Amino acid sequence: MADYFNVLGLPKGASKAEIKKAYRKLVFVWHPDKNPSPEARRKFIELTEAYDALMAGKTFSVSSVFSTKNKTAAEPKQKSREDIRREKVMRSYDNYREKFRNIRNRYRNGRDAAVYRKEFYGKAYRYYGLCAAVLVLPVLLTLVSFSWGILVIYPFCIGFALRFFLTAAQHRERAEMIFGEEENYSYNELKEFFTMGRSAGSTGENLFDGF
Repeated sequence: MADYFNVLGLPKGASKAEIKKAYRKLVFVWHPDKNPSPEARRKFIELTEAYDALMAGKTFSVSSVFSTKNKTAAEPKQKSREDIRREKVMRSYDNYREKFRNIRNRYRNGRDAAVYRKEFYGKAYRYYGLCAAVLVLPVLLTLVSFSWGILVIYPFCIGFALRFFLTAAQHRERAEMIFGEEENYSYNELKEFFTMGRSAGSTGENLFDGF
């Protein structure tokens, strides 16, 4: 059995900030792109699984990623459903990593990098602006017109503002992943990177067509 906290070298009950810090530190050492040893890929998968599980609030122990139990040494190894699932996830993860690397190289290193940076962050700031406008305008109209009836719609305004805020946060997170210094992300983080545009109802997803 491999405990998630133990995999990351953390005491049980460590905070999410400590989990993220430990993961970033260890993955820098064991990332297959940086560590050519045969052990690196196995260790990297193990670290990523532990990180994703702990960030999702799962603290229980699980079987080691590469543990295999055979009745006899002579029997051929048979893949369990869990092994097949893990291999499928890792193929998807490798695909995400390759696409993400291409995206970073395109938007960070080209001659139009500054333009792209402004575009990505600008989209986040526009949604922040919409969030503020939806919250402030009804109040201003009420003060100007002295009509308190306008505030009846304020609960709906709060709902729209929250949606705009979450959309802005997603766009900002995506921009930070592309233009920030951090390069190594877990499977769940990369999956969210490629799906956050759809969940936010954004057309920005089209930027990544072809990768």
